[in-house]
Amino acid sequence: PDPDYRAEMMTWILDRLPETAVLMFESDTLPLLQTMYDPGSAGRPFPVALRSAFARTHPHLPRDLIKTQFIAAIYNYDPELLDDGQVFFLSSSQSRHYFADHPTTMTAPTAFYAALDARGVVVHQSEGNHEQLTLYEIGPAPTHP
Repeated sequence: PDPDYRAEMMTWILDRLPETAVLMFESDTLPLLQTMYDPGSAGRPFPVALRSAFARTHPHLPRDLIKTQFIAAIYNYDPELLDDGQVFFLSSSQSRHYFADHPTTMTAPTAFYAALDARGVVVHQSEGNHEQLTLYEIGPAPTHP
């Protein structure tokens, strides 16, 4: 009976993000993209076909998608990924709370979120039953003298 906050966020992304942008998204924030862009599925026939069909259906979806994950394996939480052009990051409030509660065991995500907080600007939010999805646009990397 509640509105689908994930569909609302996906529609917002499709309508507003340039296809030249990098879209990073946390596991479980956009389940369809998660299925297609899981690193373990790279090169497998079904995900490749699904990506191709999805790209034809949504020609303005950013072409560079990066899934981050901390359940079972921690990957793609390197703050340097935020330096790769026009980057957007889709965050889950549940993940953010978990990292805040476990900073010593979740060092990579904690460092990533510190960089995100220093450089990210919230461009859109969707409220769900159990979490809030927040889309950040990442500002330029700090310059060091």
